[in-house]
Amino acid sequence: MGLAPDETAVALLSDFDSGARMDQILQGLTLAVKQLPGLRVLFVGSGRHEGSTQWKAGELNLGDAVSFLGRGTEAGPIWAAADFTIDASPWSSWSRPALISLAAGIPTVKRQEGVGGWSEEMGESLPMISGEPDRFAAEVARLAKDAAVRAEVLKVGTGIVQTVDSAKVAEELGRLYRSLLA
Repeated sequence: MGLAPDETAVALLSDFDSGARMDQILQGLTLAVKQLPGLRVLFVGSGRHEGSTQWKAGELNLGDAVSFLGRGTEAGPIWAAADFTIDASPWSSWSRPALISLAAGIPTVKRQEGVGGWSEEMGESLPMISGEPDRFAAEVARLAKDAAVRAEVLKVGTGIVQTVDSAKVAEELGRLYRSLLA
């Protein structure tokens, strides 16, 4: 992925839907990059607003701090490079790539509107990151700087992965695929 050893890589998963609020994410990333010049964000996914998101990232002078990798990107190098992952899909459940990230052992958080910030003790709760730009930037910075926080997020994520029935998910995806062919 071309990262220097002192850079922090974030895989940001999105379908670039209008509900993903990419404008807020980019505002938050602009603030986070100012705090952490070695922050690199790898956008993974594609969708209707991908082009406008790339344009806005350029307008905000995010330049080398962001890379848009598309949907069909080989995942291995991304997971090898990522220090943590943010699932920015607008739905309340985890996206399939986020579950893959969790299964690959990458600390993964879910961006969610209305989340007020980190609780001091995560416990068994889902690791959520705020959608508000200032909080988003602060939480990204905290994840980037604090290995203990990433370890706690990973611990919760490992528990999530253990509750997912991968055979059932594969069966449901197969059923959906067959219905589309019919």
